[in-house]
Amino acid sequence: MMTEQELKQMQALKDEVASLRSELNSLRGFVKALYSMMDEDEQYDGPEGLADGVDFRGINT
Repeated sequence: MMTEQELKQMQALKDEVASLRSELNSLRGFVKALYSMMDEDEQYDGPEGLADGVDFRGINT
């Protein structure tokens, strides 16, 4: 069984992960907007890995 302090640390980590996921989604949108502004006349998909539905959870940084 986890102690109260461990439970608090675990919740803090879960909150941080949720915050980072939200920030990552915002950054993805920002990068996509930058690519669309680079050349509005042509369709540009950006680098591989920025497409919708890509799962980054397994990537270590």
